[in-house]
Parts: sequence; C-alpha cells; structure tokens
Amino acid sequence: MKRPNTSSKQLKSGYYSVVITVFVIALIVVVNLIVNALPSSYTKFDFSEQGLYTLSEQTKKLVKGLKEEVTVYLVAQKENESKGLIEILDKYKALSDKLNVQKKDPAVSPGFVAEYTQDTLADNSVIVVSGARSRVVSFEDMYEVTINPETGKQQAQAFRGEDRITSAIDYVTTEKLPKMYLTTGHEEQAVGGFISEIQRENIQVEYVSLAKEGVPKDADCLMMVAPSRDITEAEKQLLSDYLEQGGNFFYISMALKNATPNLDVLLAEYGIAVDEGYVCEGEGHYFTYPMCVAPSYGSHAIVNPLEQSQAMLFVSSAQNITTLDAKPSNVKVIPLLRTSSGAYIKKLDADTNQKEEGDKTGVMNLAAAVERGGKTQMVVLTTYEMFDSSANAFVSGANYDFLLNAIGSLCEHDSMVSIRAKQLYSDSLAVTSGHSIIWMFVLMIAVPLACLVTGLVWWVRRRKR
Repeated sequence: MKRPNTSSKQLKSGYYSVVITVFVIALIVVVNLIVNALPSSYTKFDFSEQGLYTLSEQTKKLVKGLKEEVTVYLVAQKENESKGLIEILDKYKALSDKLNVQKKDPAVSPGFVAEYTQDTLADNSVIVVSGARSRVVSFEDMYEVTINPETGKQQAQAFRGEDRITSAIDYVTTEKLPKMYLTTGHEEQAVGGFISEIQRENIQVEYVSLAKEGVPKDADCLMMVAPSRDITEAEKQLLSDYLEQGGNFFYISMALKNATPNLDVLLAEYGIAVDEGYVCEGEGHYFTYPMCVAPSYGSHAIVNPLEQSQAMLFVSSAQNITTLDAKPSNVKVIPLLRTSSGAYIKKLDADTNQKEEGDKTGVMNLAAAVERGGKTQMVVLTTYEMFDSSANAFVSGANYDFLLNAIGSLCEHDSMVSIRAKQLYSDSLAVTSGHSIIWMFVLMIAVPLACLVTGLVWWVRRRKR
C-alpha cells in the first residue's frame, strides 16, 4: 500500500501560511500609510473630560463659512512645538480649504514676528493673517493662570485657545467691526479689565459724553454702567431719539444712587421700572447670603446658551424690574434672569436681610430684554456686581458670558465669539444653600445611618449562624 506524501502536504501548507502572513503584513503597512496620510481630525479622538481637542459648533460654523483666505502661523522652535496645539490647528485646517496652517521657527526666520508685533512671543504663540489684517494670540493669552496656594507659583487653570484663535479668525475676516460707546459724565462705574473682554469679541469700545458730543452716528450700541447721578432732560431726549431711530442701549442700574427721574421716564417709555431696594432669595436659591442670588433663566437668545450648558450665575445686590401696565403695545419685555417665588425685596435702610412682614415677595426679574418690532433694543441689568472678577471666577466665567452675550445681541454681532474656557483641572463648584442642605444630610446623616444599619444586619446574621 502506497503511503501518502505527508511532507508534500506540509510544504504546501507552509507556503500558504507564508503567503497569508506576507499579505496580512502588507495590508497592515498599507492601512498604516493611508491612516498616516489622513488629517489628524479623522484619526485622533478626544477622550479628555473637558473636550480640550474638540472644536465648538460656533468655530465649525465660522471656519466652514470662510470666503477669504486665512493663514494661521504657529510660532515655535521645532523642538518646543506643542503637539496638542498642532492637533487643534489641524482640526481647524480640516474644516475649510480657505484656512492654511503654517509653522514658523523664529530661529530660522528671525524677522517674521516683527512684521506683526514688536512684542517678544513665547513658543506656541499664534498669528492669524488675512489680507491686510492680522492678530497675534500669545501663548500666555491661551491660558487662564492662577497662583497655586501651596507652591506660590503660577499654574494654568483653563485653556481658552479655541476662543482666542476663533476670535482672531473672525477679526481678520470681518469687514466692519461693530462699535460700542460707554457713556461718561454721570459718575458711572468703571468696568476695568472687562473692556479687554469686549474687545476680544471684536467689538470696538470708545467713551462718549452725551452732554458734550451727543450720540455718535457710528454707535451700534450705548452702554451706561451704574450711574450715580441722573441724566439731564436734554440727554434723555437724545437717548429717546436714538432708540426711536433703531439704536440699542445696555443700561446697568445701581441701588445706591441719587434719584434718577429722567432715566426712570426713559425706561417707562419702554414699559419698565426698577424697584428700590435689594432682592433677596428664599431658602435654597442663594449663595451664603440671601442677597447673593442664583437666578433661573428666561427664554431669549442671550441666555439660552447659558441654560443649555447648565451654567450658574452669581448675582448679588440686584433690584427688581417691573413691567408697567402702560407699556406700549409694540414693546415686549422678556425676563432674562429671574428669582424663585420665595424671593423678597429689602429696603436699603433695613436692619436685616431676613424676610419680614411687609416685604414685597414673589418672582423678581433681575435682568430683562426689551424688544420692539421683534428686535432687541434694550437690555436692563439691575446690578453692577456681575462685573466683579471674583464673582465671575466663582461661577467659572458664566457672569462674563452673560454680559458678553447681551452686548453681542445689542451690537447685532452675529459672528461674535463666546467660547467658554476649558478647565484643565476641575470647574469651581458653586453650591447654593439648598444644595448645601442636601449634601449635609447625605454626608452627615444618610451615609453614617446606612453604614450603621449595614453593620447591624451583618452582626445579627453572624449571631444566628
């Protein structure tokens, strides 16, 4: 009987194995080459908790709609280039063929930076250019820096690079930048560093004395910040005429001020009045003190993004806005920030901030938008304290977001960029009195009680064995 040729079969099997192995290796190499050739936006995924490398919808809309060529230069020595920043810029580039990203090593091209700024730029700064316009985004400006209390050294707390880069792209591609004027002459409060926040949103800011100069013709919006003195009758007429012709006005009131009958008449023409006294919240809706309110939102384009992101505001020393019965029929008053029904008003000379008999109670409006003909023409905010940087930091920047959204709406700046900074660590935890009570109950009563019950059950079972 002839024995089967096993060695021949084994040889053929070996050939097959070799061919398949070579084919698989070649396939892997080809796939790797293809993947490496693709933009990083298609091959890298953002698993960071805060979405550091994920671009917002606002950025995507702006860049995809570019009609002009834009070049973004990454200025850094080759060995110091930030891989994270390169990854973000690659995502920008993938959105539009109108946007080009180039790297510039200052050691190789020492005169390049001097064409756009006289400042010395740190590595991983960015220069955005389109036509004759350019804007420098320094590396330091991409991060919010705080002092570490343990080491005493500076520490990056949040990344705001997307906000700054997208704002720069908007700046170099916007034909006409809106202009806002801050009024003077009535002992208005200074907004300090907040002006730079407005300017970063590509809104020009200047000052104007209504009594001396009137309302500038190029004013897209007027802003009056907590005046201590009233406007004159002539200034009131100027503002009335300006609004009647379609102008926009952002008025911030202040409780501790002189009587303002002319301003009161101007507001009454648009169906609103500001009550005297401070608004206090009922139990569970304030931070530490009843006057430090955690408001809820109305329904308006100014506050809708804040509500969607579940941002919490810190509003202190505010007043109530009342809608008058004699409101003009073509005017609509829309609440922006409201209290709970447990809120109440304390007189300025009250000895306590606790609720007493005779205090006006109910839902209070702390900010409102006034529309006429479907267009927002006036925003009234009843506290200057929202400009305070400490209060803003307490709620992770949400107070400034509200202010900037209001200004953008009034300036009709549709492409206004307001992308929140992305925390590198954890957001500040803002806790109202109501949340404090809940967590106190959970941690001090519920958890210990659960442990005690579990221990007793376990002990009883062991005894029965």
